[in-house]
Amino acid sequence: MMDVEYHEEYVRNARGVQLFTCVWLPAPSSAPTKALVFLCHGYGMECSDFMRACGMKLATAGYGVFGIDYEGHGKSMGARCYIHKFESLVADCDMFFKSICDMEGYRNKSRFLYGESMGGAVALLLHRKDPTFWDGAVLVAPMCKISEKVKPHPVVVTLLTQVEEIIPKWKIVPTKDVIDSAFKDPVKREKEEHAHLPGQAPAEDGAGASQDQHGCGRQSVRGEDAVPRPARRGRRGDRPRGQPRPLRARGQRRQDHEALPGDVARPHRRRA
Repeated sequence: MMDVEYHEEYVRNARGVQLFTCVWLPAPSSAPTKALVFLCHGYGMECSDFMRACGMKLATAGYGVFGIDYEGHGKSMGARCYIHKFESLVADCDMFFKSICDMEGYRNKSRFLYGESMGGAVALLLHRKDPTFWDGAVLVAPMCKISEKVKPHPVVVTLLTQVEEIIPKWKIVPTKDVIDSAFKDPVKREKEEHAHLPGQAPAEDGAGASQDQHGCGRQSVRGEDAVPRPARRGRRGDRPRGQPRPLRARGQRRQDHEALPGDVARPHRRRA
C-alpha cells in the first residue's frame, strides 16, 4: 500500500474570512503524482473527516487530492451553514484550486473536480465558469436542480427574498438541524456537532501568516497544531446560521446535467 502524506492549512478568501484546506499526497518516495483532484463537499459537510476516505483512496492510487471547507462549514470561519451568496462560495473554490494548479510541479498535471451533493453544483459551476481549464469531473448525487415539488409558492419565495435582505439570518422557517438530518449514525453526528473551528481571528500580515503570489493569506498549520484552539460548534438554538470537456456523473439517471444560477442561488434554504 502506498504511503500518503496529509497536511492542513488555513487560507483567507477575498473577504478576509479564514478557510480550512487539506491535502492528501502520495509520499515523496512514490511515483510522480498522476493528476490533481479537487474535492467539493456537500451542504453542512466538510472535507478533512467526511471526505477522508475518498482522499486517502485517491492519494494511495497516486493522485494529489485537495479539499476546502466552504465559509461557514467544517473548520472554516463564518456563521454555521449560512451561505450569503453562492457565487462567493464558488469563487473561493476557484481561487484556491487554481492557486494549487499554478504551483510549480503541478502546472502540467491533469485537473479533475469531485463533487458530492451540493458540491456537485459547485463542481458544475466551476467547470462552466472555465470549461477549458478542467480535464473532467466526477459528480456523486449532484444537486443539479431544486425539485419543483419541494419549492414553496412563488409568492412565498418573493416575500422571503425581500425579508432576507433585511434580516438574512432570521430563523423564520422551523426546520430540523441540518446535522441531525444528515447523519443517522450518532457517533458521526456527535463528531460533526463538536467539530473544531479556528478559535482566533485571522492573523495580520506579517504576524504568522504569509502572502502568496495570488494575494491569498496563508497560515500553515500541520499535524496536531492544525486547529489553533478548539471551539464547540453550537446547536441550532445557539448559533447563527473553448469546448467544454465531458462530465462524468455517478448515481444519476439523466445525462444533461446543467446547473443554472437560479437553481442554486440560495441553497441554504433547502437541504441538498
